[in-house]
Amino acid sequence: MTNDAPLNQLIAALLKDPSIPRKPGGLLRPGARFTGLLGENAPTPPLTGLLALGLPDLPRLNALSADPFDRAYRDSLIRPNALAGNMSTPSWPAVPASSPRPAPRRHVFFSFHFQADIHRVNIVRNSWRIRPEDHVPGFFDRSLWERKKRTDISALKRMIRAGLKGTSVTCVLAGEFTWARPWVRYEIAESVSQGNGLLTVDIDELRCMRTRAPCDMGPNPLDHMGLYRGADGHAYVCELTDRGWVQYDRLTDPVAWPAYLPDRGTVNDAHPLSLGAARYAYRSEKGYLNLSRWVGEAAQAARRR
Repeated sequence: MTNDAPLNQLIAALLKDPSIPRKPGGLLRPGARFTGLLGENAPTPPLTGLLALGLPDLPRLNALSADPFDRAYRDSLIRPNALAGNMSTPSWPAVPASSPRPAPRRHVFFSFHFQADIHRVNIVRNSWRIRPEDHVPGFFDRSLWERKKRTDISALKRMIRAGLKGTSVTCVLAGEFTWARPWVRYEIAESVSQGNGLLTVDIDELRCMRTRAPCDMGPNPLDHMGLYRGADGHAYVCELTDRGWVQYDRLTDPVAWPAYLPDRGTVNDAHPLSLGAARYAYRSEKGYLNLSRWVGEAAQAARRR
């Protein structure tokens, strides 16, 4: 039979000794030492023995407790020793751990030359749907599709503005002739007006499903669109033509100078958008893995969320 005399002495001393500081309700405060009463070889009191005393309910413990007695008692509950018997783990309320803030899902507008590059464009547009989502944050696709030719210029402008609404980044998918397409230029101009981040992704290395071949690399469309400051101090969109840099006539209202574009501060001095917007090669620079990161960097450069 187990000798309970040392245990009974310990319990009696804890209840009677006035020199031991106590919590309200009789629980010990930090600093009370069992060994100071019965020596270094004093046995650890079993949990069942303490509960048999009819002490008040134990305090609710949590991960933020700074009380060493509470922590020791919690450990005895979670990791019972041989004296404590076969006990189940109590269901204390868990303190939720702070989780990292998820990366935002970007709303992206894709600008491209439909007739020449639609097959290459589809490779890029669909890449995020099949890549590992646990490594790269996704983005929504709000690109316009040119399903039929339109003769109403005002209606087409409205359709482009509607497609850009709610987006934060415009990604120009550049093939051989994209730079010269008039509606690609309009999409770029409206993107600047809206404050979108901008980037160019070259898709010339991708093989067209129709021709089974890549195409020649074309100029960067953002080399041919820019901003300048007028004599009134406001910023206006301009484009590069065979006559040089001229004001863009399809968007003549002032726009805000984008955060990513350096400003020389001179009047009537064209600043190509490519001075501040990045350009990537989809195939060579592994756009399948990196496109969402490029989009995120463009959004941050434009100070868009």
